[in-house]
Amino acid sequence: MPPVVRKDGVDLVDSPDGDPGDCEDPSIQVTDAGSGDVFANNIGVVRAGDAMIAHETDDYGACQEHAPTCSTYSPNVYANFLNVMRLGDAYRTGGAGPDSPGLAAYEFHPTITGSPNVFAN
Repeated sequence: MPPVVRKDGVDLVDSPDGDPGDCEDPSIQVTDAGSGDVFANNIGVVRAGDAMIAHETDDYGACQEHAPTCSTYSPNVYANFLNVMRLGDAYRTGGAGPDSPGLAAYEFHPTITGSPNVFAN
């Protein structure tokens, strides 16, 4: 089972955009929003629909800020009635999935760290 992802910049996200020097270049970003009362290692867990940290992207041909939301998650582990995000799950700005036609690479932001000892299927 993969580790649960935690909020408030504790866990990392592999972003194909957001480099401060050039918004279309890859960068490492962090988590942001999550539960205020369901915790892993005393830190709120990230859930379906929670946003990662805002960063710049060139989504529309010019640098602008966006904060993708948690779009992949555990099928049956919940916090506050929302599915829990795990290591390898992703934040996305749109599209139905990583293999969807028209889904640009910048829309897929997978998590790359998680709790050392709290897991969800």
